[in-house]
Amino acid sequence: MSATPIFDNYNEISSLIKLIVPTINNNTDFTPKKVEEIMKGHVSYYGLNPPDTIVNYNGKCIQGINKYKIFEIPMKGFQLQYYQNLTKNVKNLNSMEWELI
Repeated sequence: MSATPIFDNYNEISSLIKLIVPTINNNTDFTPKKVEEIMKGHVSYYGLNPPDTIVNYNGKCIQGINKYKIFEIPMKGFQLQYYQNLTKNVKNLNSMEWELI
């Protein structure tokens, strides 16, 4: 595992811990101290960015997206083929109704 960030919700940490340490009791309350104890020996680093960390945001600003920089990576292979098949008969992607397959 390499630098797995938690993006959506702090509750994601419990799922990550249960994945790494499957023998953990499901009723465990995960406090920061408890997480450190449980994960010791399983991960090499746990915590927030240290104060001396320099963060560089790669990408470019795109009109209409003010909060994030976009780093474009072209689709290829299966992802590109699936996307092209999904959208070949759609004239306006913004109003497209998505159907889960």
